Amino acid sequence: MVTMLPEPAWQITPASPDTASAPDEVRALAASAQTADGVEPLSEHSLLNLTSASSRHVSAHAGALLVGYAQVWADSAAEIVVAPDHRRRGLGSALWEASRAAGADRAWAHGDLPGAAALAAAYGLERVRELHRMTRALTVADTAPVGLPEGFGARAFVPGKDE
Repeated sequence: MVTMLPEPAWQITPASPDTASAPDEVRALAASAQTADGVEPLSEHSLLNLTSASSRHVSAHAGALLVGYAQVWADSAAEIVVAPDHRRRGLGSALWEASRAAGADRAWAHGDLPGAAALAAAYGLERVRELHRMTRALTVADTAPVGLPEGFGARAFVPGKDE
């Protein structure tokens, strides 16, 4: 017996060199994913390029609602975000396939989330780089002026001299 799966409830718009159709919607989608996951799903680079033709943009809509977005950079890397309530239905895979069709051969994943790890494993992608954010709280001692060693000085950047 063959079980027929229902058609996806979303529509993928293939990669386009045009700007993202609705940058504010992409930012809202990213914010909802960040709230759910505790980590930003898109890098500053992707957010700054929402209105740039230097990247290719893929979107997924359920009716009029943006439920997924991918950006493929000129260097063939991609970032993908799926709305939390539309996950585990194949949308991430569909966005990755559309990203690959647009030239992506690797992806950035933020936060080492299980869904991203499963998607990577399904496509044979391997982790080649890991970034760690190291922070600490500032103390009163951190606000004290810092002296420079003898013979060293500090000045503002000088255009034409310091490039």
